[in-house]
Amino acid sequence: MDTKNYGIKKNLIFIHKYMLEEYKYKYVFHEIIIAICKLFTMFAITYLPTFVIKLLNENSSEIRVLINLIVYFFVVYSILIMYKRLERNVDEKITMKRMCKGIDYYNHIIDTNFENIDISSNRALFNAGVDSYFDGFHVGFSKMLLDFTILIQSVLGLIFYSLVISTINIKMAIILIIISALSIFANTFKKKWIVKNQDRWLKIDAKLKYLFTQSKSLENAKDIRLYNMKNWVIDTYTGLYALRKKWFRKEFTIDYLVNIFEHILTAIKYGLIYFIVIKELKSDLSVDSFVLLCSLILGVNNWIDQIFNSIKYLQSNNINVNNSRTILELDDNIENNQDTDKNFQDINLKEIYEIKLENISFKFPGTDKKIFDDFNLVIKKGEKLALVGNNGAGKTTLVKLITGLYKPSEGKIYINGIDINEYRKIDYFKLFSVMFQDFRVLPHSIAENISCLNTKNIDFEKIERVLELSGLSDKINSLKNGCNSMMSKEFDEDGIILSGGEIQKLMLARALYKDSPVIILDEPTAALDAIAESEIYNKYNVLVNNKTSIFISHRLSSTKFCDRIIVLEHGKIVEEGNHSELLKKNKEYAKMFKFQSSYYKEGVI
Repeated sequence: MDTKNYGIKKNLIFIHKYMLEEYKYKYVFHEIIIAICKLFTMFAITYLPTFVIKLLNENSSEIRVLINLIVYFFVVYSILIMYKRLERNVDEKITMKRMCKGIDYYNHIIDTNFENIDISSNRALFNAGVDSYFDGFHVGFSKMLLDFTILIQSVLGLIFYSLVISTINIKMAIILIIISALSIFANTFKKKWIVKNQDRWLKIDAKLKYLFTQSKSLENAKDIRLYNMKNWVIDTYTGLYALRKKWFRKEFTIDYLVNIFEHILTAIKYGLIYFIVIKELKSDLSVDSFVLLCSLILGVNNWIDQIFNSIKYLQSNNINVNNSRTILELDDNIENNQDTDKNFQDINLKEIYEIKLENISFKFPGTDKKIFDDFNLVIKKGEKLALVGNNGAGKTTLVKLITGLYKPSEGKIYINGIDINEYRKIDYFKLFSVMFQDFRVLPHSIAENISCLNTKNIDFEKIERVLELSGLSDKINSLKNGCNSMMSKEFDEDGIILSGGEIQKLMLARALYKDSPVIILDEPTAALDAIAESEIYNKYNVLVNNKTSIFISHRLSSTKFCDRIIVLEHGKIVEEGNHSELLKKNKEYAKMFKFQSSYYKEGVI
């Protein structure tokens, strides 16, 4: 996945549209008011010493001086309080928008084609992109809005102060601006270095975050303790941290050199400015004008520092925003398959489906190695098909292609003779009830984990039925809250922890609850004992209920009831037939079956 490389201007336009939406016109109006009020109060504070000197030069009484100062401060601080309150309200709205927009980001991650998630380098970018939705130091969407606002305010302040200074000496304003501008070039060098090298430490950051998450997960806690894995985990973390520290030091060194350069520029700037001020003082400059000039110089320098700091932060933060936009603008989202001008095919969940793969080739994005090359297969309506083969043969990848999680690099997949691209992706997924060998339960109730629905939408009679079919009803009925018991202890201290075999039955119940026309079971009994496995196989005909079904298993004794068995090897079909036919051929399948059977002969185990 190539990272987007938009400029600051394009990203600012995007953020204003993306973050503000219906609030953007009010936002601009409020920011104009804030900028004017801020400029007024800043100049009023800058002008205060000169104002006092003028009052004293007029030989005003102490009472008059005091009254003038009270009125002066009242006006200034009334405006200050007003615009600070407005500024806080604007910040609150932007913060709330930023937090709400985080849902958009997770929606895009969920909607992207699955092969994007399956690549580790992409996962690192997903992790980096989420930073824009948190309130870090000059990081993210809201901070880019803030820095841009400060930039505009500072530019207005600089223009106004420079106009006032130019009435005394225009050289000072020019020198301040030109020398301060040089710091941008140093920061541009830093930005280019980060863009060039960030991919290297993003991968390390992703691994560190993964290790941190896994080290505190309940699933791993037992193994870490019983197998004394602490030192191994810590050593792995320390090794990764050492690599990350090298890049951090390089980044710190670049930042340090840029800061030194900026300090040198500041010293040169002040040296030249005060040299000019001293010359002006010698040419009969009045005391109040001298004080005003010194205050304006400090003010101008403050505005200039804010301008170039804002530009510096905008340049750095632009990298984070580009990371986020790379994810937000993925052009392969599920929703993109919902073209309103196209007549998509309707899904009939009561129909029995034939699946045809025609000249299918597949390779992962960014790689040249093909998992499948010109692969062809037809799964008949209502057929019970078994996929067998050694690890890496392509069984699970084939299932992900059929279910639409992966998109073929070449070739077509047809459902009842219709190209699957003719279906909306979200509708197409309804065709499949799938149980993968890698699964996770969510910290919600058992019923919610099975139905994947909110409690109010769950059919509890159906829950009871699928629990019975999956062989889990006795366990669930023994629980105090039955199927409403909470899973895991992440959110609930009383959460239920099921065994590996019980979780596998739970996932089978989930597939049965969905009750789709095509059922796919990937190693559905891997964590079950022999008795439980036998029960599942005996019920298999009832479970599939004349549906088209695909069954993946390493235990070849479990494939006997299938209509057809396909043996895969390196993405190719090397044998096919039913159990008896393949045994008679005495080829690869027969060798695998005899090898496995030998473990169950008397005296072997």
